[in-house]
Amino acid sequence: MFHWSLFSRRRILSLRAKVVEEQLYKAKNGLETQQQRYFDMPRRDNEWEIERRFVGIDFMNRLGEGALGSVYLGRVLVKNIPHGKGRSIAELWELTNRNNSVAVKML
Repeated sequence: MFHWSLFSRRRILSLRAKVVEEQLYKAKNGLETQQQRYFDMPRRDNEWEIERRFVGIDFMNRLGEGALGSVYLGRVLVKNIPHGKGRSIAELWELTNRNNSVAVKML
C-alpha cells in the first residue's frame, strides 16, 4: 500500500514538472498567445430551435426560471419561416397545432 502511494506521488510530481517545463518553453518562445488558447467549437443547432427573428417574445408572461435562465412565452408566425431553413413538415405541423405558442429560454 505504501509503495503504491509513493509511486503515484512520484508520478504526479513528474507530470507537474513536465507541464511547468512546457509552459515555460511556450512562454519563452512565444508559441502560445491569448488568442491561440481558445477556439470556436462547431455549433450544433437543435432541430427544434427557431431563429430569434421568427419568434415574438412576451416578456410580461414569464413561465418559469431554471438554472440556466428564465423561460418566457413566445409566439411563432409559421408563415414567416422560410421553407429553405430546413423546417420539417412535422415541426410546422406541431407549431400550428399548438396555436404557435412556444417556450423561449433566455440564457
